[in-house]
Amino acid sequence: MNHVNLKEHFPVIDALQSSNWNREIFEMLVDGGLDAVHVTLAYWEDYAETMQVIEQWNHWFKTYDHLILPVLSVADIVLAHKTGRTGIVLGFQNSSPVEDDLANVEVLHNNGIRIIQLTYNNTNLIGAGCFETVDDGLTMFGCEVISEMNRLGIIVDLSHTSERTSRDAIEYSTRPVAITHANPLFFRDVERNKSTGLLLDLAAGSGIGSDLCLDWDNVQLEYMRTGIRPESAADVAPEIFWPEYPTWFRKPRDLANVAQGMIEIGFSEEDTAKLMGGNWYRFLQDGLTPQ
Repeated sequence: MNHVNLKEHFPVIDALQSSNWNREIFEMLVDGGLDAVHVTLAYWEDYAETMQVIEQWNHWFKTYDHLILPVLSVADIVLAHKTGRTGIVLGFQNSSPVEDDLANVEVLHNNGIRIIQLTYNNTNLIGAGCFETVDDGLTMFGCEVISEMNRLGIIVDLSHTSERTSRDAIEYSTRPVAITHANPLFFRDVERNKSTGLLLDLAAGSGIGSDLCLDWDNVQLEYMRTGIRPESAADVAPEIFWPEYPTWFRKPRDLANVAQGMIEIGFSEEDTAKLMGGNWYRFLQDGLTPQ
């Protein structure tokens, strides 16, 4: 494939990647024509650990400013497109960095965080995760955190949250919420995918969220899934391993294959452009603006 030049279809946005970031991968983002990508800074990390990761990103923004720049508003996505760089939207796949202190939400926003997923599989102080057998939904503290996120302009992400927590968040949030990386339950019946009813409640259109994870080993994968980091690869459970990516999608540049595939099965160029980033751009235009 690779017949589609993504740079002709502004904007191109990947709503989630979680790689072991380095210069080579940043170059892949630019080579792949991505105007912006939402990246994961935390799964289980607490506030102090997350601040260290933010400092690492600040170092990368200075060192590789010819390749990447931080996205604090959609104006930065426009700038990235015009200057041939990729905008980085910093986010979490868990609200663990907030800990039990509501004031941390604003501090994290001041340090560039623009997307927070409420839960990562398990129950936390905000609500239930998608792997829990008992789904108690959103907590009172969770409601306070969502209100603060709404005020500041931080996107509420429901990708690994439970059914009830997701529905509670949709109902409670005064601003549109997002599912940055999940599939419909009818596509594959696994815990983290979303029911048709929930998707109808969300009713916010779609964009691409590849969940692309490059250059991680199985030690990191077990940490992502369990919150426990093995001492070495020999300590990783045998059933924990990265699945092989399909041949048509292994690196950021392969997003062109997704666009080409949609066109070949009958999507219009207009709809393809929306799915490749236009919908996310419009969503972020409002969602990242403080109230």
